[in-house]
Amino acid sequence: MDEEERNYCFLILLLSRVGLPKLRDLFIKKWDSAGGFVSWKDCRQNGTDLLTKFTPLNYEKPKVQSGDTTTWDLSLFVKALLNSRPPFVPSSKKGLVAGLKCLKETRNKLCHSPNGKIENSEFCNLKSDVCNALTQVGATSKDFKKLKKDVDHQPLNELLSLVKHCASQDEEILKQIDAIKQGQEEIKQGQSDLQQGQQEIKQGQSGLQHGQQELKQGQSDLQQGQQEIKQGQSGLQQGQEEIKQGQSGLQQGQQEIKQGQSGLQQEIKQGHSDLQQEIKQGQSGLQHEIKQSQSGLQQGQQEILKAIKFQDKESISKSSNLSCEDVLSYSKRLKTSTKAQTEFQPKLLASHDVPSTRTDDIFTNLMIQREWKPLKRVELLSRRRHLQNYNKPSVKHQIDKCQDIFINPDHYESNPKSILVIGKPGIGKSLFCQRLSRDWADDVLFHKSPDVSRVAADDFDFVFLMTFRQLNLYGDEKFNFCEVLNHCSVVDDHANINEHLFEYIIGHPEKVLFILDGYDEYSNRASILQCPFEQKYENNPRLQMPVAALISKLLRKKIFKNAVVMVTSRPTAADELGGIHMDAVVEIAGFSVEQVKEFISKYFKSKKEEVKIAARDHIMNNENLLSIAHIPVLCHLMCFCLEWHIENGTEKCFPATITELYSEVVEIFEDCCKTIHRASKEKSTVKKLTDLAAAMFMEGKLIFDQRDVERFHLTCPETGNLQSFGLLTCGPAFRVRPSKMTRHYCFSHLTLYEYFAALGFVNSGIIPTLEAGDGKEMVLKFCAGLFSGVEDGERLMEEMISPYCCCKHGMLVAKCLREYGDKEFGVKIIEKYHTQFSTEKGVLFQNELPLIDSSDWIALVYFLDLVSQFYKGLVDHAIESFCINGLNIDVHQVSSSVIKQFADSLKNDGCPLTFLSINLTLFSNCSSHHILECLFPALPSTHITALHLSGRFTNEGISSLSDVLPSTHITTLHLDGEFTDEGISSLSNVLPSTHITTLHLSSRLTDIGMSHLHNRFTDEGISSLSSVLPSTNITTLHLSSQFTDEGISSLSNVLPSTHLTTLHLTGKFTDEGISSLSNVLPSTHITTLHLHGNVTDEGISSLSNVLPSTHITTLSLLHHVFASSSSCFTDKGLFILGEVLPSTSINSLTCGPRSMKITQRCINKLRKSAPACNIRIDDTSIYYNNDNCFYFNL
Repeated sequence: MDEEERNYCFLILLLSRVGLPKLRDLFIKKWDSAGGFVSWKDCRQNGTDLLTKFTPLNYEKPKVQSGDTTTWDLSLFVKALLNSRPPFVPSSKKGLVAGLKCLKETRNKLCHSPNGKIENSEFCNLKSDVCNALTQVGATSKDFKKLKKDVDHQPLNELLSLVKHCASQDEEILKQIDAIKQGQEEIKQGQSDLQQGQQEIKQGQSGLQHGQQELKQGQSDLQQGQQEIKQGQSGLQQGQEEIKQGQSGLQQGQQEIKQGQSGLQQEIKQGHSDLQQEIKQGQSGLQHEIKQSQSGLQQGQQEILKAIKFQDKESISKSSNLSCEDVLSYSKRLKTSTKAQTEFQPKLLASHDVPSTRTDDIFTNLMIQREWKPLKRVELLSRRRHLQNYNKPSVKHQIDKCQDIFINPDHYESNPKSILVIGKPGIGKSLFCQRLSRDWADDVLFHKSPDVSRVAADDFDFVFLMTFRQLNLYGDEKFNFCEVLNHCSVVDDHANINEHLFEYIIGHPEKVLFILDGYDEYSNRASILQCPFEQKYENNPRLQMPVAALISKLLRKKIFKNAVVMVTSRPTAADELGGIHMDAVVEIAGFSVEQVKEFISKYFKSKKEEVKIAARDHIMNNENLLSIAHIPVLCHLMCFCLEWHIENGTEKCFPATITELYSEVVEIFEDCCKTIHRASKEKSTVKKLTDLAAAMFMEGKLIFDQRDVERFHLTCPETGNLQSFGLLTCGPAFRVRPSKMTRHYCFSHLTLYEYFAALGFVNSGIIPTLEAGDGKEMVLKFCAGLFSGVEDGERLMEEMISPYCCCKHGMLVAKCLREYGDKEFGVKIIEKYHTQFSTEKGVLFQNELPLIDSSDWIALVYFLDLVSQFYKGLVDHAIESFCINGLNIDVHQVSSSVIKQFADSLKNDGCPLTFLSINLTLFSNCSSHHILECLFPALPSTHITALHLSGRFTNEGISSLSDVLPSTHITTLHLDGEFTDEGISSLSNVLPSTHITTLHLSSRLTDIGMSHLHNRFTDEGISSLSSVLPSTNITTLHLSSQFTDEGISSLSNVLPSTHLTTLHLTGKFTDEGISSLSNVLPSTHITTLHLHGNVTDEGISSLSNVLPSTHITTLSLLHHVFASSSSCFTDKGLFILGEVLPSTSINSLTCGPRSMKITQRCINKLRKSAPACNIRIDDTSIYYNNDNCFYFNL
């Protein structure tokens, strides 16, 4: 056991062996001295008494109820002492309270220790704190010394057993001890496996040596065979010599030959036979030796191959089974590298006296929202679904901590493996990614998270932050994934990944988080989205392929399937990712008002208090600046500019629009340069920079190299100034090899890039044609703002915005006009193009115009003011032909101050709007109350005669509206919200004093059926309304809710005394309600009647009996969407209706029962009985069966 593990065990024993008895004594002493109950005897009665003073957690309740304090853990003792009513240890005893809290916090820290180790530096602090705390509850130095002696001299197993025995009451501590034991066993097993592997390597090497020895023996045998062949050849030559001698003897003594020819021939044959026999024997021996040599050679080769294969297998085993220490060691090196590489931010126009800003000093929490309705495969049919979901969610949840994006709040669903983080330009996506990386590196990513138990115990082992801006550098070159990771800007030369570690990452992807920042900045997005492109390459991260293919496979989970992948993007580019499944989509919404204040305080923390207050008040009290400040990068720029003005004592007005803001930045930069360099006749640095930005923008290059810089004659001192001032980023942010940095340049933020590109276009007088909706709107806005200071700016401005003067792009025109800031010019644009800004019905821009944030509202208010100014100057005959008269908006969020500006715009004398429709599709953090409270008081001063209000508003909103209705000009009121009978009552009280003639009241429907509806008005609301109807001017009444026959009865009683001519009823009423209504219909003025309920043949019969005596000309009979088919009317009811139709005034009849069979014969007969009546059946609601019958499916 190493020293760090002994530290851990010491602290556990300190708390359990010393702390638990002391806390138990303290608790019993405090209980007995408090009085009021029997003294503490560890009995069940004690537990019952304590529950009257103390409320434990559910899992703690059985222990408390038992009254047996010997089973309590330290945490429960502390809670009982501090959280009882009243507490046993009052807050006045600060030392004791602090000591108890320290003990609890230390115990929690030990419970969640990832590896059961405490480093020496941390141990000293924890030990000192715990000892001081224990002294408060009666412990002595003698207790501490005895404990230290036991820990220092106990063997490993005995010490762990002692710890386990002393902490037996604390289940979480026991789990940690078991984990330590298991870790020790795993280490021993790993060492055993290592020794076994080494032994196998030695055996392989021995086999290899044996094979080599056999190979040498084979070679020796081969040489011996060759020697025997030589000896055979020598014997052959000797025999030939003897033949020659014999022939010579034959010539010399032919007589002798003739006499002994027979004997000589026999000798020759014998000699020849002996010679052949020797040759055969030599060849046979040689072949045998060769075969033996070859066999030995093959055996040696096989041994060599076996050894090589074994070594390869062992190498792979090492790669994929690194020890825990190796993994932990690399993780620590990566964390150190990450902290070093992200410690400072590139100067985003920070103070020119400070080289750069620390990430930890400037980071402020952001508003992050998510929708947790997990996306399914079937939902990916529409590529725009992701963006629609986060723009118009059914349910929105605000994320309190950035790490919560990795945790599914639905505990029955698994955590997301792929996360899309959406945010508009400058919202803080990149800084958010760096914050996550640093939190991981500091081991606080999931620190104190309530859902930490749902994350792997060891969190992520590796976090790699990659930017798409950097990936642009690789172009079409081929790399494997290991090379891409080693090029990561957060990886330094001490954190390079070797082959063994890469194999471990491949084998354990669940331990890895990949952060891909800035998808919208990637120039090769099309290749990522095209399946055929990445399918050309194998799904193997070890193979080299274009980087776009690797990223595509990563996003599609074809490699590193179980890793967590987070991608950030602007909304326009994020829409493209709709074709790739994402488990979660979250949006960074920027700063709230409180977070703006927090950021300003952090920025000016080193300044005097009066400077901080002046800066904060200047931004917070300026509505225009506050609306821009929710974007972090713009908030940063404003702080910088304001700081510069304060320090330099200038009195120039602070910038109020985004273009003025960036122009101010450039002006400050030029002023700073003048103090450093003398005036020069050469083209200014800013002019060169704008030319460069415009050219790079047209070429689609976010990153440019030294050659581009030199092409526009930017000198080294100039680029140095641009970098030191924070306009450009260069060098260290981009890595091309693990050990080499490249001198590539980019603007420190994309909006700066867009501003300087726009400035370049304006200076050149040539504005390129840009596709609206393709992420180019910001450049157009900058151009519009810059035109205000350019000669012939009006002509250029009109040329630029004229292609967008239509309903679809009307908001873009409004934003550009707002940036341009010349109201006289704006009025001219309205005069020239106003017919193109409205729909056929006169609605401005489009139906349900989405207003996402304050900048949208400010642009709309500005445009409305221009319209009002133009309309006010029209003569009477021109006013009649003016086409803009309505506004239909979809509200997501808005501040009270901005809605007041909107209300003031509606009150403008020249405002032509008579129709206003507001759908409150609000984010979860936005309330409708403050919106309606600001808007409704303005209605009496407007020309609004028709008001439609739908969405998330309740009785409170109805009450606020009712207060002002009698003073308005409203004649048509349509309310569709979450109100109940209380809201109807508030409205009914003022209806007689209003001008309303048309009233629509509908409670919002849900997707789960009428039986589960909430917040809908009922019969009681109908009764309240009916009591005042005769005193109103209402002629058209639409009611849709869950009222029943009782509500119909209340309404029927007063109908003859009302002015109603049109009545629409949708509810849960039945034949009984129809009967009540039928009894009074002949006495009413009703000409149009729509009934949508649970009506059967009996109800049709009751109605048919009185129809000839009524004034009804239009009749609609529909079944409610939730009605059962068994209660629908049938052929019989329609036959009864058909018999009376000719004697009625009805000229239009609509029938639409749901899920009910009606024969074609019945329909034909109905039409034949009243040929002059237009009988309508919606063909889209009908399908036929095999019996030549059809069904309605409304």
